[in-house]
Amino acid sequence: MNPNYRLYGQFDHSDFPHGTPRGSNLGCRTASPCPATPTCAQAESTRRKQIELNRHLGRPWPSAIVPADDVRDHLQVLFQAGWSLQEICTASGVARLTVQRIVRGFGCRWDAADALKSIAVADLRQTKEFEARHRSPRHIVSAAAARKHLRMLLKVPGASCGVIAECAGLANSVVTSIHAGNYPSIRLASDRKIRAVTREQVMEQVCRVPVTQKIVQLIRSMQVQGWGTKWQSQYYGRTYHWVRGVARGCYSTIYAADAKKIFALAERVEGTWGPDLISAGKARAQGWHPLACYNNAGQLLPGSVRERDKDAARRDREEALQQTARNHLEALRLSLEEGISAGAIGKKLGVDDTQVQRWRTGVGLHFVGIGGTGGGASTSILRRDCTTQARQVMRILAAYHSDPSMDPQEAVRELRALKASLKRQQQGKKAA
Repeated sequence: MNPNYRLYGQFDHSDFPHGTPRGSNLGCRTASPCPATPTCAQAESTRRKQIELNRHLGRPWPSAIVPADDVRDHLQVLFQAGWSLQEICTASGVARLTVQRIVRGFGCRWDAADALKSIAVADLRQTKEFEARHRSPRHIVSAAAARKHLRMLLKVPGASCGVIAECAGLANSVVTSIHAGNYPSIRLASDRKIRAVTREQVMEQVCRVPVTQKIVQLIRSMQVQGWGTKWQSQYYGRTYHWVRGVARGCYSTIYAADAKKIFALAERVEGTWGPDLISAGKARAQGWHPLACYNNAGQLLPGSVRERDKDAARRDREEALQQTARNHLEALRLSLEEGISAGAIGKKLGVDDTQVQRWRTGVGLHFVGIGGTGGGASTSILRRDCTTQARQVMRILAAYHSDPSMDPQEAVRELRALKASLKRQQQGKKAA
């Protein structure tokens, strides 16, 4: 049976729609069982008379889809007069989604169009509540002024919607849609942010400076100190391909704002050492040195490399190796005890997620990621065929955490021995 007719004949049911045309369709066609006023039969009769009247007057069927160009023009007038979308929906009884579809260019039902066109501009009451809402940042205003201001800003050479969005603190998609005319109205907070952006701010943002040797030296020196290009890209708000391109000389000019970020980051990390030893070794092999070996012009200080304290250099390398060993052990612990994915561990420890995966697979641990929602898996589960290797790794980790004086590199060497034994076992299985 059709679920719409599950109440057929059940006049005493609490959900029975008495007093409506639907109640007449469900069997309530006499006055005796109907407790409502008007009865279901009277409501059905009124509906039929209205249909006959509409047909006589030449009106379309209430559910017929008609063009909404005149309705859209009337909505524009209401928006400019201060009406909000919710107030229009409340006054007309039309659903919010229907009004949004009309604004975007779709047609609508005839009864919805008639209800929207019946709203007069003067019906909006200027009460204290409306005035308070009008000053609220969530108030809806016309986007014409913001669009006009955007066109003025885009006349600046090199300006774009993305640059203006960065200056205003808005999403690039919002500014682009406002400029394209997709939004007839916007929030008051967005309107204020866009109109607060000046030509001077845009010119400063799009101003380009040449990529000097100093800029390249700063990126490479930070890379030597363990702060790789992938880590730097997160601070600049750029991709690590862009950072590598600047360091390799692929760009002749960059934005002045990006140059300021490079200088600020170099000043922040001076004298510190990062966890990315692989990137540091590559930069050192290309002949680059830490920040302390260069002057303000980016030139190598005479004798700074030859006369550098060997003991200090050895201590720095030892400290970096100790930190890498600690990260190695902590990554395995987080994977086995807390079930955190490689990406989450990399963000927590400040290392590349690929390096975390190498540490885990190097000792025979394989995981299955779960819980991914667009940004990768958030947790991981150990595969059933890796339980033996997991027990051996946990034994080494337990010995390391129980003895505070134990060298983390010694624990890593035990893990490497475990890796070698695992490799011999695999070769034996293949030979058999």
